[in-house]
Parts: sequence; structure tokens; C-alpha cells
Amino acid sequence: MAPEQEHTPQKPAADTGQEPYVFPEGTISPHERTRHEAGELGKQVETLEAERVVLEAQTRQQRNRVRKLRLELAVRNAVARVRRLADRVTPWRSGAFGLCVVITGALAAIIRPSLLSLLLGFAVGAIVFGFLLLFPHDEAAEETRRDRQAELEQAVAYCSEVAQQAERHRRELAETRAQHEDVVDGLRRKQLTQSNPQRRDHLAKRNWKAMRGGQFEKFLVIVFEELGYNVDEAAGKKDQPGELVLTKSDRRVFVHAKGYFHSVPDSAVEAAHAGMARHRCHRCAVVTNSQFTQSARELANTIGCVLVDAGSMGDLIRGQVEL
Repeated sequence: MAPEQEHTPQKPAADTGQEPYVFPEGTISPHERTRHEAGELGKQVETLEAERVVLEAQTRQQRNRVRKLRLELAVRNAVARVRRLADRVTPWRSGAFGLCVVITGALAAIIRPSLLSLLLGFAVGAIVFGFLLLFPHDEAAEETRRDRQAELEQAVAYCSEVAQQAERHRRELAETRAQHEDVVDGLRRKQLTQSNPQRRDHLAKRNWKAMRGGQFEKFLVIVFEELGYNVDEAAGKKDQPGELVLTKSDRRVFVHAKGYFHSVPDSAVEAAHAGMARHRCHRCAVVTNSQFTQSARELANTIGCVLVDAGSMGDLIRGQVEL
């Protein structure tokens, strides 16, 4: 078996040969700049994904090569041990070869008595024990064994290097993909914030201060859908009215809606916090068209509940309040 030629691990070049275009300051809007950045990151993700496939193929190829070299080296080491054992038993290795061939033929004839079995036994014994005891010569066999040992060590080191490079590449791909998702998500949020300003102004000018109970809850459903949330209204129907579960970008927010005339007490904050745990949400909020008592604000600060009252309702409708 001829030794395979060694190669240095090569990562496919991510560079397309062109420098990324840098926009002069003030020539495009920040929104367009963000769109361009998202597009560039998307191209990087595609390139890194293609490189990942190549590196994983290289890793598999090198691991297969290491397995083959280990198997070949194990066979050659076994042959070397058999020859050393034969040298201890008899000084005439050719005599041991002849004896083994005769024994193999005799065993074949015993298992299936016939002249053909005897001849096949002699042939198999000559091939097997000739390889084990006579061919190739000891010097050539030992030289080949040493070459395979050195080749195996190089292959193991190369395989480890390729695996480490593939792992670094996987981390880089994960970071770039996360960065791309963040930029795209921010772009979507900005688009939602800047889209349909007339509709949001119209919602902000509605008489939401006079809404009570289910009417205020339905109004908030429209507002949150306009802000890009998926709204689950069934949560409130299962438990108690005024409860909404919002979902956007794998984040869940529990909202307790209070269309109220009087100030909202701290019990509403407690209910929102309990609903967050019950529905497995990340955040909780209480939204009212009235005001909150001082105790409700203190409790909300303690447990991290977002409060939206009549003074900040317009900011919520325009997408300027982060839930």
C-alpha cells in the first residue's frame, strides 16, 4: 500500500475577491445601511455554511484514512510478532513454513476428505504462512511497518487539526448566524415601528380612556397585532378576562389588561406575575387606561413587571415601549 500524500488542511476562502463597499457618511439612511448589513451578513452565513460542508467532508475523509492506517499497521504488527515467535521456536523459518503448509492441508483433508480439499489446504497454507513467515523479507517488512507508523502519526495529527478547524468554523458560523438574526430582527422591529404611522396615530387618537373590560382588551389586541406580536386571546378565556399572551421572536410576554376607572392596585401586578409563570412567559406587564397605586409601582419594580398607564399608552401604541 503506497503512502498517501500529506496535505495541509485548507479552509475554503470566504473572500469573494472584492472589498465590501463602504457607503460614504450621509449618502444613505440608517435604515438602508441596516438592510445592506443584513444582506452582507446573510451572504456570509451562506458562504460559511458551504465551508462547513467542505470541512465536515474533509474531517470524515481523514478519519476514514486514520482507521485504514490503523488496521494496516495492526496487521503488520501481528505479522512481525508471528515471525519473532517462529524464530524462537525454530531457527529454520522455511522449515516452519513447510510444516504449517502440511498441517493446513491435513486439516482440510480431515474436514472434507478429498484430493481437492488437500490441494486447497496446501494452497491456502502456502499463501497465508508465506505472507506471515517469508514474504516480504524482514528488512522490507520492517521498513514498511515503520513508514506506516510515521504516516499514521501524521494522519492523526492532521485529523486533529482539521477537527479543531471545523469546530472553530462551527463557532464562527453560529456567531455570524446569531448576529444576522439580531440585525434582521432589529430591522423588522424598526419596520414595524415606522410602518403605517397613520394607523397608529388613528389608534392613539381613539377614545381608549373610556374603554372598560372586554372593550379595552379587544383594543389592546389590535394594538399588539399592529406592533407585530402574535396575540393569544384564549389565555384570558381559560383563566380570567383581561389576560393576553404575546409572542414575537421566540419571546413570550404575559399582559394583564385593566380597562379601569380607579387606580389599579398591586393585586393586578401579582396576577400578572402569576400568569407569567403559569403560561411560561419571559416577561409580564400590566396595561391600563388609568393609573397605578404607589404600592403597585413598588411591587412592579421589585418583581420586574412592566407597567403601562394612561400617560404612556400613546408611546405603547407607537411602538416606543419595549415589553
